[in-house]
Amino acid sequence: MNGYKEVLYRSFVENLGINYRVDIYFHYYNQEVFENLIREKNGQYSFYVIMPHFNTDVSKVVQDLPSGRILLIDNDIPALKKKVAAIYQNFEKDIYAALTEGIDLLKKYKQIFLIKNTRFQFIPDGMVRGFCHFCEQNKIKYNLIPDVRSVPFIPGNAYIAVADNDLISVIRMAKEKQFVLGEEIGLISYDETPLKEVLAGGITVISTDFKAMGEIAASLVKDPRPAKIENKCFLIRRKTL
Repeated sequence: MNGYKEVLYRSFVENLGINYRVDIYFHYYNQEVFENLIREKNGQYSFYVIMPHFNTDVSKVVQDLPSGRILLIDNDIPALKKKVAAIYQNFEKDIYAALTEGIDLLKKYKQIFLIKNTRFQFIPDGMVRGFCHFCEQNKIKYNLIPDVRSVPFIPGNAYIAVADNDLISVIRMAKEKQFVLGEEIGLISYDETPLKEVLAGGITVISTDFKAMGEIAASLVKDPRPAKIENKCFLIRRKTL
């Protein structure tokens, strides 16, 4: 479990209280594993809290779970016909708004790269669309790359690292080449954790409030209702941008 999921999980469990037992299963962004877990566990629990981190449609298997006992967290399933509760991120809108908030800092860089490394990492299609839309609207040169080493690492580049492994790679390469983060190289991470507040003097982050997401998720389990709630997202300005 990575850092932001741990924040979310702890908040969820703490706000549920001692009268609830929570079992956790991992699908590792593998749709076959996910669907097998849903089928295997259907009927075994009084409530199903699902993090559907997929860009493909998984509505069919989720549709078979009991009505009124489904909660989607972090990502919605628009194709799902059944009314369910959801506390989720609007990835397309959120990244556009966050980058717009930081445009005064981004303008000093010549090009922005979104590191789209989908190995062991969910990168929503909406996030990519929002990023491209922002860059095109503001006439900023941009590119999608699978790895930070895919393009020359030179001053004037800014990187958005969704995966923590890519975040560390950018920090390490800047250190090796003696480039100053926030001046010669820009760096934005995704998903706030306590470590990012102190790493490299403070990492600029686009993040939803995972503690609040856990609190709202717990309330939707204790008081079931088919509410659809967009969790707030924000830009945290720190040294690396």
